[in-house]
Amino acid sequence: MKIKKVTKRRAGRCYQLAGRAMLDGKFGAKARLVHGVLCRVPLNDTEPFRLSKLVHGHAWIERGDEIWDPVHDQWFPADVYRDLFWPLEGPLFARARRRFTKLATAKKLIAENYWGSWLNIDVPGH
Repeated sequence: MKIKKVTKRRAGRCYQLAGRAMLDGKFGAKARLVHGVLCRVPLNDTEPFRLSKLVHGHAWIERGDEIWDPVHDQWFPADVYRDLFWPLEGPLFARARRRFTKLATAKKLIAENYWGSWLNIDVPGH
């Protein structure tokens, strides 16, 4: 699967782009906004290893077995997305993942007055 190149216009705006897409309802009622944590490994030997770059907060949309990444503006099969971006999942990482319906997204945005991250943990944002 070819991954779209990230443009400067989208880089660093995952929470806003995913939140807006969720509120616009463009992905249907079954879609869920997710605020989570990705664990990124260096892509090659020339890329420096920095712990601060390994784990970072991110937002995406889940719909069935598909995941839309707002920075790449691309749908991925869920298993491919997990292989590529390593979202932290499972009981050990329950605090590192929150899912929101369209209504919950609207309420949270009003309550917080910013796009996110809405996780209750300290993780570098993306």
